[in-house]
This record gives sequence, C-alpha cells and structure tokens, in this order.
Amino acid sequence: MIDLDEIDLDGIELVAARPGVVAWIEDLELIAHGGADAVDVVVDRRDRVVAVGSRARAAGIPLGARAPMVRARLGDGRVVAVDPIAEARWLARVHRALWSVSPGVGQVAGVRGAFAIEARAARRFYGTEYALVERVRAALDGTVPTRVALGASIAGALIATVAGATTDGGGAEVGSRAWFAAQPVELLPRWLAGPLRDVGVRRVGGFQRIDTAAVAARFGDRGLRWHRLVRLEADLPLVRTPPLEPDAVAIDVEEGEDAQSVRFRLRGALDLVLAEHADVAPARWRSFVDLEGAVALERVVERPVGGTAAEILESVRALSDRAEGARGRPVRVGVEILAWSVPQPPQLSLDGVPGARRQAVRQAFHVLQQRYGPEAVRVAGPGPVGRGFADRRPWVSWTGVWPVVDDRVGTGAPWPGHVPGLTPTRVPERLQAVVLLDAHGMAVEVDRDGVLSAPPAVLDDGEGPERIEAAHGPWVVRERWWERRRARYARLVLATERRWCWVRREHGRWWLEGSYE
Repeated sequence: MIDLDEIDLDGIELVAARPGVVAWIEDLELIAHGGADAVDVVVDRRDRVVAVGSRARAAGIPLGARAPMVRARLGDGRVVAVDPIAEARWLARVHRALWSVSPGVGQVAGVRGAFAIEARAARRFYGTEYALVERVRAALDGTVPTRVALGASIAGALIATVAGATTDGGGAEVGSRAWFAAQPVELLPRWLAGPLRDVGVRRVGGFQRIDTAAVAARFGDRGLRWHRLVRLEADLPLVRTPPLEPDAVAIDVEEGEDAQSVRFRLRGALDLVLAEHADVAPARWRSFVDLEGAVALERVVERPVGGTAAEILESVRALSDRAEGARGRPVRVGVEILAWSVPQPPQLSLDGVPGARRQAVRQAFHVLQQRYGPEAVRVAGPGPVGRGFADRRPWVSWTGVWPVVDDRVGTGAPWPGHVPGLTPTRVPERLQAVVLLDAHGMAVEVDRDGVLSAPPAVLDDGEGPERIEAAHGPWVVRERWWERRRARYARLVLATERRWCWVRREHGRWWLEGSYE
C-alpha cells in the first residue's frame, strides 16, 4: 500500500506533463512475503506498519501504525519485517514483463512498485494509447495483481490507481486538468486537504484556482509542487533502469583472518560483478556480516545516482566494525545488489569514454572527495538556468553521475536576438572587465536605445590590445525584471585576430562573458 503523504516531492525534480500508462503493483509488500492471507502485517526497520493483510485490515490497523497497536489489536497475528530482497525480485519480474512492451519503461520516482510508459513514444508502435494499455495488461497477466491506468499525465494516472480515485471526472480524460478539478479535495495528501477543507475548498478545482503566491505563502514549496501537478504544469519523472535480478557477492571468512584481507578478497569478487554491468551502477544494495550462532548484521544502502565499489566496501567495513563488539566471530561477509542505476553519459572531454574507464574515473573522483571533502570535485552542472554563459553551465559538486543538461529550458526565451546553443570554450567564473575602444582610441558606449557610439576597433582584456575584425550587435537583453541592477544590459559578439568572444555592457563597463578560441 502507498500513502500519498509518504511521497516526498521535495527530493524529486518535476518534469513537463505528458500522457502515460501507469502500472501499480497492489500490496507489493504482502505479495513478497506470502500474500494477504498468509501475512497480517509487514513492518519496516522503524517498526512502522507499511502493509496490512485482510485480517489486520478488518481489525482497523492503519498504515503507519506502530508495533504496540498491532500487538494490542491482533494478539498472535503474524508480523513480518520487510525483506528488500524478496521485494526486489518481484519488482524485477514485473519490470521484465513491461520491458518486453517498451524499453522506455521506468519506475515512477518516489513511488515504490509503480511503473510507467510514456504514451506518445510507444503510440508509434501500437497505434493508439488504448492498444498500448492492452499490451501492458497482457504482459502482466499471470505475474502479480497490478492496476493499470492511462492518463493525460503520469501523476494523474498514478493517483487514480494508487489512491483509489474515481475515474468519473465529468467525461474528462483521467489525469487531465478537468479530471483533477472534478475530484474531491480528499484526493490530495492529508496535510494539504485538511487546511483546504477548513477554508471551504471541497474540490481539487478550487485548489487549482488559488493563486500561486497564496499557495507558496501557506504551504511552501511542498504545496507548490502539488499545485503544479494538479494544474498539469508539471509531472513526476521516471527512473529508467534495466530489469536485472539482484546480484550477490559473498565470501567465507577464515578463522584468524584480518579484516583487511577479507575486504581485499571481497573487492575481487565485487569487481567481477561490476565489470559484467559496466554500463550501470549499483543504486541499492544490502551489506551483511554473518556471525557464529546464526546471528547476522545487515544494512541496506541506497544511492539513486549510483554507488561505487569503494562505497559498497565502506558499508561492509562499517558492519564489520560493529561485529567486533558482538558475540561470535564473522563467518561470512557479502553484498547483494538489489537495484541498478543507469549513469548519465559523460560530458566534455570524457564524452565517449568506454564503461570500464568511466567507472575508473568515477572511483577516482570518489577517492578525492573522501580525502578532501565533497566540494573537492566539481563538474559542469545542468543547464541552462539563465541567459548568461556562466549561468547556463554552473559548476556543481560531483554526486556520482554526470548532470543532465536540458537545453530545452529557456533557450527560446523572447528577447531581441538569440544566444547560440554552442557554449564558449572558455567561460570565466566571474565576469572579466575589458576595455572597448573605437578607431580613434575613444571608449565605445551604448545609448538607451541600444545603439553603439562608434564601431568597436580594439579590445583590451589586460593582456594586450586585440584588433577587432568584425562586430555583431548589440542586442539588448532584459532579464530579472524584479532586480533593478540586472534588469537590462547589452550584449555584443566580436571577432578579433585570435578569437571570437561575447562581451556585455553593464553598469557603465564592458565585461567579457566567454570566448571561442
């Protein structure tokens, strides 16, 4: 079962709304542990209920309840702890079935047990969205109980299946803005639906009509994200990973063997597994240490962007340190990889590097961060995020995966002129002041109408004057209208004897933005 309150949108980067087919596994936790009739309650590591069987549901045990309530109402009911390995195997089974329909299938970010296929891409092969739905249902037939829905947005189709929302939207397409508007406000998370109900909002349509500023003031960024979802201004992203079975690596510990030797042997076995999957990276794994006397220590680690061999061994080392204070010596040490993540293709000079070398670069970056801190390795971040070249590709800390550059955002902004998509080879971290002179040695100015006082003839950046062979522009750029000092500036492209470069006129001075050399 999934509670909409448990979906943490704060850690999810929303994308543009698009139609899709969502398949959600009902009662994944119960299925993985024997079924609704065999298990009464499934609890997580915090002793909190994450799934309830038929008997527990009849006893009124809600999701999120604690163990004392379960014991009080069920008595001798069967309570089991979450087994991530069993769940991963069932997820892989469904994933493989959907993969046969479309390789573009992905897990809905933040929702375990929910998969989706973007309808527009798959429609080319199946003709209509409804034919795609039938293929999905046929592929899942005989696997596990799964709800399937087609919606104008992936978030809408997901909510229609997971939250048990009615498909009656006055004839509107499921997941569309009109469909959301017809739904009761209880469709939303409780922390959002309660305050809306208190002020008289009964339908999601009323929430849609509330001004964005008012939503931000009352509910903050969390509320804004839900506001964008129900208005179809945004959608939930998909995490695309290949449907692989969990891979296990384990070694027996010899009596008297030191910890360093154990980790060295484990590293050798782990490298073989990682080499088989050179194009993917471990996203979720279970480290375990078995002790004498049938006692085991384990830990599940998640790295959505992909972990490294060093991180996996570090999780094993932490468990081994804990085992030193426990009774019984370690007899078996290992790792089971539960999920894989597809790393993004490298950028800049690493473009096209084979998988093995790319993995070596990732591990080298990880070692540097361990020694000198997370800020020690910085790469060009996602962009564009502004109209300046430095804004388009900000430097961000290395997180284990190359940032995705989405050039669809902001490149078509309406202003006079258009910045080419090709980023200059050199972009200073800070704008560099330069001097622009005309043929008579006078400073070149730009008036209020964006007209040059004279054709530029010389560019001096402090390293010596350069003769200007051609100049194009200027273009007046308006941005950040709310910030007076950045509301307006002029941009000019110059061709000198040794380079092409962009300069801008701002605050009465010329600044070098970037250069092609």
